[in-house]
Amino acid sequence: MPKQDQSKPHYSSQKLALKVALTYTLFSLLWIYFSDRALEHLVSNTETLSLLQTYKGWLFVSITGLMIFVLIQQGLKKQHRIQDNLDRHADHLQQILHSVSHQIIQYDPNGQILFANQAAHEGYHYLNKPFPTQLSELCPTPQGLELLLLEPFQSVQQQQLNGSLQLQQLNAHGEIFIAQIDWTAIVNEHGFLESVITAIEDVSEQQKHQEQLDQAALVFNVATEGYMITDAQGKILSVNPAFTQLTGYSSEQAVGQTPKLLNSGLHEPEFYTALWEQISRIGQWQGEIINRKQNGEIQHVWQKIYALQDPNNNTKRYIATMYEINELKHQSSAGQDSLTQLPNLPQFRDRLNSLIPDSTKQHEKFCLAYIDIDNFQNINDSLGHESGDILVQQVAQRLATLIAPDDLLARQGGDEFILLGRKLDHRRTNLVFADSLLEMFKEPFVIDGQRLFITASIGLCCFPEDGACANTLLRNADTALYRAKDTGKNNYQFYTAQLTSNAIQKMEIETDLRRAVSESLEEFIVFYQPQIELDSGKIAGAEALVRWQISPERRIPPDHFIPAAENTGLIIPLGKQILRQSCLDFLCWHQKGLGLSRISVNVSMIQLLRSPFLEDVLQVLAETKMPAHCLELEVTESALMKENEQVASVLKQLQDLGIQIAIDDFGTGYSSLGRLQNLPIDRLKIDRSFMPKNAQSISDQALITSVISLANNLNLEVIAEGVETEYQAELLTKNHCQLAQGYLYSPPIPSHEFVKWVEQYNQAVML
Repeated sequence: MPKQDQSKPHYSSQKLALKVALTYTLFSLLWIYFSDRALEHLVSNTETLSLLQTYKGWLFVSITGLMIFVLIQQGLKKQHRIQDNLDRHADHLQQILHSVSHQIIQYDPNGQILFANQAAHEGYHYLNKPFPTQLSELCPTPQGLELLLLEPFQSVQQQQLNGSLQLQQLNAHGEIFIAQIDWTAIVNEHGFLESVITAIEDVSEQQKHQEQLDQAALVFNVATEGYMITDAQGKILSVNPAFTQLTGYSSEQAVGQTPKLLNSGLHEPEFYTALWEQISRIGQWQGEIINRKQNGEIQHVWQKIYALQDPNNNTKRYIATMYEINELKHQSSAGQDSLTQLPNLPQFRDRLNSLIPDSTKQHEKFCLAYIDIDNFQNINDSLGHESGDILVQQVAQRLATLIAPDDLLARQGGDEFILLGRKLDHRRTNLVFADSLLEMFKEPFVIDGQRLFITASIGLCCFPEDGACANTLLRNADTALYRAKDTGKNNYQFYTAQLTSNAIQKMEIETDLRRAVSESLEEFIVFYQPQIELDSGKIAGAEALVRWQISPERRIPPDHFIPAAENTGLIIPLGKQILRQSCLDFLCWHQKGLGLSRISVNVSMIQLLRSPFLEDVLQVLAETKMPAHCLELEVTESALMKENEQVASVLKQLQDLGIQIAIDDFGTGYSSLGRLQNLPIDRLKIDRSFMPKNAQSISDQALITSVISLANNLNLEVIAEGVETEYQAELLTKNHCQLAQGYLYSPPIPSHEFVKWVEQYNQAVML
């Protein structure tokens, strides 16, 4: 239950004490004054007066004792009435909180959960077991936990006591959902954050719907086909940029008009009558239309018109897509690939478009495959382009032997082919079709007497599930092909809607990333997480962790933008900037007397392989006047285990300068002990996934004990990351682990907050 306000009982206790003290003082003064005067007046004998003074003292003690008893009893009764009222109020409040539909959770600044109402138990599916005691158990990512802890803390410092977040949450079934979290900060009388009360709502469905809308809008705007949307009366409501490029009519010129805007006058009225009859009958039409562009030119387009209907089968909108086919009309030879004599992409698309209406009528399903020869550039580089051309011809011939009479085979260009598999049934399924394509590449190809073994990556999509027009099917098969390449090549992947969503999100992040790195590096903020010596409790150093804050409302998680930065090569300038800023911050801390011995900076494999990394580090050290022995570079285990001598050589030169080298995420790769002994390493960093949650995690305890023992035998220091509980810290100390970092001590925080945290921590350690 939320913490109760105890200020009223405290105030009542003070008031009672003051009342007793004042009454006692007043009575004592009056007693002394009047009793002494009365005795002096009535008694003259000294002995009698002394005896009466004694009796008077006893009487005073008895009366004042009785008086104090009565006053305290009355005060306590009043205080008990106040407490009873508060308890009834608290019970009433608890009943209200348990009855509201919103999920209410209260937690303290360290992430300990203090209260969760009945709706929270139901929303997180903790109905038959205790609700978690730590906020980290509800957050699937460290970044989400970091936001829930940091944002209220930072807002309170800016006199803002409420806010909202949208984060992933984890329920008792291990399922992740999107939550809208409205939080209110509770502060004490000194203005410090005491706890946070959150109202949580599952918005996964709304988020999914919004993402679908955003994706549809993005596809609409970036599509190469022209799109035109009209209302049921044919009035144009919207057109995309490709429509403007295709027809010459801007959005302002087209919206509000009708499609007659494009009428060339070259079609008979019967043509349009048949067109609208088909739309009325089956809801769509496609075929060639001759339009007139804004500049008066005649244009041949392939157009599809789709009627969008409501649940009552009333047409609400018409959607038309179109692309130009002038070149196909004027060049009959353009439909054939000169090297393989197969149809090329435009002809294949044309034939596919003409096939789709019949397949729709007959409820025929077919499968489209994009086939790409793996590492084809290496063959061209090693054997020559002539041999590469021969290989392409042989692949085309072998594919031709596989296809059925009704299948379509074309060459996309380069080392890519497109194959349409038709008449798939229970004997020739999509999987059988895909397996046969992959199996075809197992036999070697012979070029100039030389046996050549090659593999292929294949992306597939199915009609009608994955698209109703040629362009959509081709695009989705291409998306699946890239997925096959990303999963190691020599395999096939079927298209799913999630692949398009991922591709769009990846494109958006890469676009924003290029802008930020070239124009707005200040969006990248370096956070720091302390590293603690377990034996002494002192702060040894800090790890630099970059955060990308595009705007106050939008922060991109590192696990999203770091891979994008590596794929685009932008990690090289970004990594250099992070290194420079980390060194500058460290030197600033040194001037303030924080006493840290080093700063740790993560290094990507891309930086080590594709850039003059050694020269970059030397330049940063020279510019910032940073001592080399105060810098540690962290490289992932998987990167170091790739037997790359260039990487080992660069790291050895850096170590010779005094820079320390650490293996990050140790335990997640496949380390060779011999390789480990030969690498220039000073420190192992155990991955957070190995940290046992509690004393019952026997296997995790044994594993982490073995890793620490291995490192100690190799004379390497060990730092454990992801330490969240005292139990974990005690286990690490017991097994002679030297260093630890994690939310037990502090989440990653900006430099100015890190300085305050270190100062407060050092004061606490000294006490």
